[in-house]
Amino acid sequence: MVFRNVFVVAAALLLIYCLYALRSLLMLVFIALFLAVGMDPAIRRLQGWGMKRGQAVAVILLGVVAFLAGFFAAVVPPLVEQVTEFATNLPEYVQDLAQNNERIREYVSEQDIAERLQDATKDIPSQIGSSFGTVLGVAGSVLASLFNGLTVLVLTIYFSLSFTKMRE
Repeated sequence: MVFRNVFVVAAALLLIYCLYALRSLLMLVFIALFLAVGMDPAIRRLQGWGMKRGQAVAVILLGVVAFLAGFFAAVVPPLVEQVTEFATNLPEYVQDLAQNNERIREYVSEQDIAERLQDATKDIPSQIGSSFGTVLGVAGSVLASLFNGLTVLVLTIYFSLSFTKMRE
C-alpha cells in the first residue's frame, strides 16, 4: 500500500518534470493544432468545391505564405529607409529644436549634444562590426525562430491533413 502510493507520487512528479522539460515543444504542437483547427473550415469549403484535402491545405498555406511575403516586402524596405534617414538627420533635428527653444539651445550647447550625436552616428558601422558576438547571438535567435516556425508549419500541415481521422 505504502509502496504503491510512493510509486504513484514519484510517477506523477516524473510526468510533471517531463512536461516541464518539453514545454517549448508542447507549445509548438499546441500552436500547430490551433492553426489546423482554425484552417479546417476553409479546407472543408475548398473540399466542397471539388479539391482534395491535400490540395486545399496547400492552397491555404501558400496563400498565407504569399500574404506574409507581400506584407514584409511592403513594410521592411520603407521602414529601413526611414530609420536610416532618421539616424542620418538626427543631429539636424536637434539643432532645429535648439534654434526654436532657448532652454533646449542652452542644454544642447552645454552638453555638446550635436557633436555627440554626429560621433555616435559615425561610429555605428564600426560598432556593428566589432560586436560580432552579438551578431552571432542574434543570428542564432533568428535561426531558432525559423526552425520553430518550420516545425509549426510541418505540424500544421500534418494536423490539417489528418484532421478528419483525428476527429473520428
